[in-house]
Amino acid sequence: MQSDSNTKTIGESSYEIFMLPATTGLDVFLDLARIVGPAIGVVFDGADLKELDTIGDLAFSGDVFEKAARQIFQAEEKETVKATIKILAAHTHVDGKKLGDTFEAHFQGKIGEMFKWLVFALEVNYSDFLDVSRISLGRAIAAKGEAKKG
Repeated sequence: MQSDSNTKTIGESSYEIFMLPATTGLDVFLDLARIVGPAIGVVFDGADLKELDTIGDLAFSGDVFEKAARQIFQAEEKETVKATIKILAAHTHVDGKKLGDTFEAHFQGKIGEMFKWLVFALEVNYSDFLDVSRISLGRAIAAKGEAKKG
């Protein structure tokens, strides 16, 4: 395992997430994008982008997040999600032990904690991409603002 890692305490456990190898990270990202992408489209379809000057100005219709959640949960991707979780667990230590070896017992009765771990594992592995995405969206909004002025 690579030595690049981040640690966080969630509940009563300490999770150390190791970075995924590049091709594995890309495979996981593409699988997740296929599942979440349509839901993101639903969110932005429901956003009022006409008067948008900053990301904080995004305004959504009342049911947009319900529609996005429905889109995600209607996806026939259960096995892909389980495979993704298995890959991330194989690159995680919990309280000094490999999470992949104890996953079922560790998270039994702690589904909320499992989701917090999953979000942390994704943040560790994709934070640079998420930062670039935020910057790109910010630049697009700034360019739109400049075009409105000119």
